[in-house]
Amino acid sequence: MYVAAPPAMAETRRDTPTVSLPLRLTGAHHQTFATTAGPPDHDLRRYWHDAAAGYGRSLRDDTLTLARPVAFDVLAAPLLAKLAPGPIDLVVLAHATPEGEPRASAGCVFTERLPGVRTTFSVTEQGRTSAFAALLLAGTFPARGRVLVLVLDQSVVPWEVPDATDVPAVDAVVALLFETGGSGVRWEHHAGVTPGEVVPVLTSFAPDTPAVLGQGMPAGDYDRLGVPLIATAPGLLCTSAWAQLPGLMTGGHERVLLADYDATLRSLSLAEIDLRARPDE
Repeated sequence: MYVAAPPAMAETRRDTPTVSLPLRLTGAHHQTFATTAGPPDHDLRRYWHDAAAGYGRSLRDDTLTLARPVAFDVLAAPLLAKLAPGPIDLVVLAHATPEGEPRASAGCVFTERLPGVRTTFSVTEQGRTSAFAALLLAGTFPARGRVLVLVLDQSVVPWEVPDATDVPAVDAVVALLFETGGSGVRWEHHAGVTPGEVVPVLTSFAPDTPAVLGQGMPAGDYDRLGVPLIATAPGLLCTSAWAQLPGLMTGGHERVLLADYDATLRSLSLAEIDLRARPDE
């Protein structure tokens, strides 16, 4: 096994220019799942034990006996059934917690089951901002037609995690279906951001847009934004802000700002999404 060193954290602030992504949101679905108990899976436990040992981690004795991890493709299946029919050119998965069932490759499953899929990516190691990184990839990869972004939270983490808030309370999936073309998404990422710098960055990015603040956002005077603030449910990780999109698409909003912050990485990601976009525009 090759063990990579952790990435160096940004010592000074680095701001990316605003990127306009040629994506139009045409569908959004969200679902949470309760973890299920089951008989011990000794093969899976052995795999996780060896993987954790390579990074100097200890495996939790209770994890795989109290709850069974669910493969990402199984979590996503109910939402895939709700998508409008038609071929999908590109699938991008985003997750912070690991795939709970390593014996199944979600990317391979989607390539086989979804019509038209030619390329599948997975984005991780970006903490709470993983979905934003996936959105950038979806908008800059040379895809044509429809693009599917799947944001996944896996609640079964088989090793000890120092901060319990970095583990979702439930399994959750958000499916975002986009048409390529137009300019329905504005995107920014800021590295090395301190909590005190978050509100000024939000104000300059989208000063008049209702804001969905993910669960990672630090405490701050967000009323200074002067826009409606849309609450997010506790207990979610990557999916917390994105889980609001299905309701917002039918709620009369024209645009919405999604923001989340990863305190460990000191990363702030922002996306302003046009909710009026439709494929027939």
